[in-house]
Amino acid sequence: MYAGRRRRTQACQKRTTLYDECFDNYIEKELTKKEKFFVNKLKKELLFIIDTIKEHNSYSKLDNELYEDKIYVNLEGNIKVTFMGIIDKIKYKEVDGKYVCAIIDYKTGNPNLNLNNIVYGIEMQLPIYLYLANNHPKFSNIEFAGFYLQKILNNEIVAEKRYTYEDLKKKNLLLQGYSNDNLNILELFDSSYEDSKVVKSLKMSSKGFYAYSKVLNSITIDKLIKISEDKIKEASRDIMSAKFDINPKRIGINNVGCEFCSFKDICYRKEKDIVNLKEYKNMEFLGGEDNA
Repeated sequence: MYAGRRRRTQACQKRTTLYDECFDNYIEKELTKKEKFFVNKLKKELLFIIDTIKEHNSYSKLDNELYEDKIYVNLEGNIKVTFMGIIDKIKYKEVDGKYVCAIIDYKTGNPNLNLNNIVYGIEMQLPIYLYLANNHPKFSNIEFAGFYLQKILNNEIVAEKRYTYEDLKKKNLLLQGYSNDNLNILELFDSSYEDSKVVKSLKMSSKGFYAYSKVLNSITIDKLIKISEDKIKEASRDIMSAKFDINPKRIGINNVGCEFCSFKDICYRKEKDIVNLKEYKNMEFLGGEDNA
C-alpha cells in the first residue's frame, strides 16, 4: 500500500515539475511584483483546471481528441466562398462504423446556451460547431453525444455550507450545453450521466431525465445542423449581394444584434428600422415535441 502511495506521489511530483517548466518557459519577460502575484495565481488555477479535465476524461470512452481544429467548408455558388471555423476540442471514437463525437469549447466569459434564436441566425455558436464537425473530412456517419461550453478562469468562489471549496471549484468547471438523450450514445461520452460528474444539471430518475436536464434527440440535433447550414448560406448570399441593411432585431423586450457593435451609438438606425421577431422559448420552430 505504501509503495503504491509513494509511486503516485512521485508521479504527481514529476507531473508538477513538467508543468512548472512549460509554464515558466512560456513567460519570457521580467515581471513586476504585481504581475508575479497574478501569474502565480493563474498558474495554480490552470493546473487545477487541467486536473479536473483529466477527471472528466475518466468517465469518457471517447479516447481520441482533436484540438483547435480548423475546419473549412466550401459553399456552392457562382463565387467560391469558404466558411471556416475553429473548434477547441472534439472528443471522438469510431463505433460500429459510426463516429461518436462530443464538442467542447472553452469560455472565459459567461456561456450563452440559448438555442431559441438560431431560427433567426442569432446566437449560433454551438449549432455552428455542430455544422463544422458534421462537415469535418475526418468523420463520416457521425453521431453527436453532446455539444458543450466549459467556463474556465471563474471568479472567486461564493461559499456554500454543503460543499467544500474544491467541490465548488469543480462544480464551476462542469460542462454546460446539450446532451444526446440516446443513452447508448451518451454513455460513451459520460458514463456518470445518471448523476453527471461531467455535465452541469444532467441527472436521471427512474422515469428518465429530470426536466432541467438539457437533452436533445439525434433528429433535433440534425435539424439544428440544417438550420445552421441554411443561415450560413443565406449570410454568404447577402454578402455577395452587398446586402447590409440596417435592420436590428427585437425579440420580446430585448434588442439583439446591436449589443456588441462598436458603432451602435452613432448608427443611423431608427425605431422603424427595428424588426420585431416572435419570441420562442422551447424551440417550437423545430416542430414535434419539446426537446429543450
